[in-house]
Amino acid sequence: MQTLFHASILLLSSLYTVLLIAYARIFAHGVDGVARIARPLLLGTVGLHLLSIVLRGVLLGACPLGSAVEFLWLVAFSIGAIYAVLELRIGERTTGVFAMTPTFLLQLIATALPHWPAPVSVAMRLIPSFLL
Repeated sequence: MQTLFHASILLLSSLYTVLLIAYARIFAHGVDGVARIARPLLLGTVGLHLLSIVLRGVLLGACPLGSAVEFLWLVAFSIGAIYAVLELRIGERTTGVFAMTPTFLLQLIATALPHWPAPVSVAMRLIPSFLL
């Protein structure tokens, strides 16, 4: 499971890079062929990110917020998920570059930092891992 978790971290960084490039193209050139794949790619990336956070919680046996890396992952996920909901509701795709830039940067920083399991405090163990 640990190997699967590390693979998902690298895959997420790659997917957020592709999303940033796709939304930058949509912003610069308007809605074109890239826009057709941007939304499914965004939803798949956010879904994989959620799965990665849940997997980390299962591996630790606690809510995965005990280190700076885990916090950065959660913030990057939050920005991506909020933008995905907004894009689904409003349908405006040209603003995606403004949401994907901080998401990409946070995910890149989190990937560059060492991500060994941090010691989980007693307070973090009190939060059930299914609540995240």
